[in-house]
Amino acid sequence: MALLCLNKLSQLPSRGKSVGDVYHVTADKSTWLVVADFSLLNLTDLLSGATPHVRCVGPAGEPGPPGRDGIGINGRDGAPGHDSNIPGPPGERGRDGQSICGATGSRGEPGRAGRDGKNGADSIVPGPAGKDSQVPGPKGERGDVCIVGEGELQDALKAARQALIVQKAKWLAAIQDAHAENAQRRHRGLKAAVDTALRTVEHNAQ
Repeated sequence: MALLCLNKLSQLPSRGKSVGDVYHVTADKSTWLVVADFSLLNLTDLLSGATPHVRCVGPAGEPGPPGRDGIGINGRDGAPGHDSNIPGPPGERGRDGQSICGATGSRGEPGRAGRDGKNGADSIVPGPAGKDSQVPGPKGERGDVCIVGEGELQDALKAARQALIVQKAKWLAAIQDAHAENAQRRHRGLKAAVDTALRTVEHNAQ
């Protein structure tokens, strides 16, 4: 008979070596006794009245041979089911039946569209001459072609030249105003750059 101390419950063996040996586990303070069949009996649970887990679970045995197949009894047939209220999928279209005793068959499907015919040759027979109508036709729309006379063209040319002279004068006056405004700038570099640009524009305008 020996007293063995273990730190963890996982170190407890499934079977003891000698009957009467005592194992004490310090982790849960449980005490186990090796009985006649070398299994371990939990004295702590036995003395406290807790019946579960009194014996330590031994190792699993080898699997036994498979049992024979059982003989089942055929069950009775069930009651017939009710008719379904859900419509089934549409069936495939049947083939056309043959006529019996001269009965009229069903109407066939419409035929394919016919092809266009060839263009006919021009007729060589002259048609009847038309009669002159005494009723005047409707007034036509105003044409897009406008004929300008030489006098109107000269007047338009003079007006265009006058408008060009006025526009050029306004342009040169604007450049002069820009020169005067640029002359008041304090920044010499920016003043020189703007002056060069204004002179270039003035030269191109003339």
